[in-house]
Amino acid sequence: MSTENRSRKLRPYAWPAAVLLVILLTAWARQIPDRRDRLLPAAAEPAAVSERIGSPQETSAGTDRARSPEVTAEFPKFSDTRLPGRLRQDHDGRYVSPAGLIYGPGGREGHRLQHIFRHLDDDLSRPIHGVFLGDQDDVLRWIDQAWKKVGSNSRDVRQRHQNGRTAWTVRMDETIGYVGGRSGQARNHPDCRFLRIVVEEDGRTVVTAYPVNSF
Repeated sequence: MSTENRSRKLRPYAWPAAVLLVILLTAWARQIPDRRDRLLPAAAEPAAVSERIGSPQETSAGTDRARSPEVTAEFPKFSDTRLPGRLRQDHDGRYVSPAGLIYGPGGREGHRLQHIFRHLDDDLSRPIHGVFLGDQDDVLRWIDQAWKKVGSNSRDVRQRHQNGRTAWTVRMDETIGYVGGRSGQARNHPDCRFLRIVVEEDGRTVVTAYPVNSF
């Protein structure tokens, strides 16, 4: 058989073989990116700005346990930015009066000032409740005036110790309040010209202060 006749017989089988070769090469080429992806780590996406500087979720989960509460949360809320009674803001939620008295966090209300300012209103749920006349400035001014009398050994002052604290009762120069509560209401709210101040053992940190009508 001649060479020309032999090549003619092989031609019908050449096309399927070529097609199969193309299919195999195409499949192999498609697998290359997949293999590259499996071999190389995926590129990290840029972090969001909030994550780079510490997102709220990160902060609350990681650092809040070790971080102390915000100091401002312990401060009483005043109606304006001016501190009543010329108080000076100190630290750790404390205020200092011109006479040197310290008002800090404590009590059921969260702060001693908030407790004292409860005595600006009558409370009929209590059997007896001293009620201040005036406003916050008047209350803090009267407390400082009374404290100055304590420091001057005035005859208008009486002292009593109770549970490691000291209660000072001071006769004031004017009416500063009235007897409230259920007892005060029953007696037609007698006037109060005395102020009682209770301080801690350090002699400066105020626990409470309220008007009374006698020593």
